[in-house]
Amino acid sequence: MILKQSNKSLKILLILLAFSFQFEFTVVRIDKLWSLGVPVAVLIIFIAISKCKKIIMPKILFGFLLWLIWVSFLAFFWTPTWIGSPLRLKRVAYEVVYFISLIFFFYCGYLVEKMSLGDFLFRWIARFTAIVSGISIFTEIFGLFSIRPYLYMVGNERFGGFLGNPNDFAPLALISFAYFVNTKEEPIYYRVPALFAIVFSFIAGRSKGPILITSVYFIIFVWNYYSRSRMFSAKRNVWYAIGTLICIGGLGLIICFLLKEDIRRIPLIGQNRIVNMILDPGKLLNADGSDRLIAWNGAILQILKSPILGVGIGGSKTILTYLDYAVPDITPHNIYLELMAQCGVVLALVIFLTLFYFLLRVTKINDNRVFVLQQAMILILLDGLFFASDWATVPWVILGILYYKGNYYSKQYKCSLGF
Repeated sequence: MILKQSNKSLKILLILLAFSFQFEFTVVRIDKLWSLGVPVAVLIIFIAISKCKKIIMPKILFGFLLWLIWVSFLAFFWTPTWIGSPLRLKRVAYEVVYFISLIFFFYCGYLVEKMSLGDFLFRWIARFTAIVSGISIFTEIFGLFSIRPYLYMVGNERFGGFLGNPNDFAPLALISFAYFVNTKEEPIYYRVPALFAIVFSFIAGRSKGPILITSVYFIIFVWNYYSRSRMFSAKRNVWYAIGTLICIGGLGLIICFLLKEDIRRIPLIGQNRIVNMILDPGKLLNADGSDRLIAWNGAILQILKSPILGVGIGGSKTILTYLDYAVPDITPHNIYLELMAQCGVVLALVIFLTLFYFLLRVTKINDNRVFVLQQAMILILLDGLFFASDWATVPWVILGILYYKGNYYSKQYKCSLGF
């Protein structure tokens, strides 16, 4: 009886955690009093440890802590000495607390899955994401502009769900997209509108990264679907069809945007800046160019300043200001460049190669739930080309769930072989 009551209270907390992500831009908002994610995650960890009657620490958690100690050391000692950038204690402290919070989310996901509730949390994250997108669609279609400030659009003209910036919605929406595309547990009358709402939030928000990632994932999904077929010709014909459509469609759009002024005036996805860069490459790094290229260029400057060890955490603003960069306030907006700038090229490559190896290893697990989580992480890694790691906390929860599943099934497989 006590065990059932404990599970019920945990499920309520997990629903609250999934709901809190919608309001926190999928980011830990330590500076906001109404932030629910961190305290709820810590409470779940405490209850889980109490149920297990012992502290369970996965090996990878020690790796995360060592990484945090390393980049903190660089920030406090290496950066001020070698690069000469003045130490901003407040910013470094904020980043340290932030990454500790991310580790809490990973640990929370790990323990939740140990209690066989990981799928429950994943499902509610996806459901709330679809609901939030759906509510926002109603405000757009029916012109309910008077209530928009209470839902989203805080100082921003772009559609973004409950968010001030639609790009912040991307990690959460992409994970939910992977769930609704691959699951059969949700009824089709809910699954289809949910997918429509999520994709609509990308298009209406003019978020180029998520739109591109969703398009690429369509190819991955089709390949996964036909890879189960023994007919090689089926897979080959799919590639031919998709490749032809992409080439014809892409070429047609480029020609239209370059030649037709009327089409270029339509505010779709900020295409005018892209066209301006094609017509005049000299505008790549100014106000008429791409914000992403400006951000990436700033990250590359930091990498070149300290390629082996990195510059440590604490935000890139101080370093870029010291380096007299034209736009010092901009963040890397690329998880790969960000980690290479923070902890050096060598360690960043080790981190990502380890993660990719793990994702390849779990492909051998014949379980649909593991497959969906793996697909979600692949989408997040693709999303990482456009966004930095400090944008999203939800992937840490998903990785924690997937990590436990991967280890559990690996042990089961070894036992079946007699090891």
